Amino acid sequence: MPSIKISNAFKWILTVLILGVLLVGTAYFYIGQQRNNSDLSGSLSQAQQDLIVNSALKDQYQSSLRQSGLALSASKALFFTSSQSMAVEEALFDAADEVGVVITTVSCSAPSAQVQGQTTYQVFSVGVNASGEVEKLRAFVGVLGDWLPSARIVSANVAIAGEGTASLNLTLTVYAL
Repeated sequence: MPSIKISNAFKWILTVLILGVLLVGTAYFYIGQQRNNSDLSGSLSQAQQDLIVNSALKDQYQSSLRQSGLALSASKALFFTSSQSMAVEEALFDAADEVGVVITTVSCSAPSAQVQGQTTYQVFSVGVNASGEVEKLRAFVGVLGDWLPSARIVSANVAIAGEGTASLNLTLTVYAL
């Protein structure tokens, strides 16, 4: 097999050519990386600006949420006490129906908070006027404890009208959680 002789000049030209191709490839890669770096730098700047804007919006929305939460709590408190007042009145009418007396008027005050130990109670002052037979009015007072176990009778006045009928004026204090 004959050996091929390569001249030194050809070796140098081939070496320079290979180095040139490597240099062009490196330059091309470097320019591509610089473009990526420039694009990423622009994206980073935009993301930082968006972060600042979104942080301000987040603070604004959280403040609005806190205000809405406070308004909701206040509304719930009002609804809660009115529903409790309605429950007290409903229990009074159910107790009256059970024994056969007629409630002529019911008045219920706005609740006040009263703390006993670690528990806070809503306290209602309730005025009730009822009419019926004396024995049924006594029975009505007796069953109130079943219908309103958290109630306390503050005062009771009975006025006998005659012929076995009477009217009852009760003042109650009702405790609710």
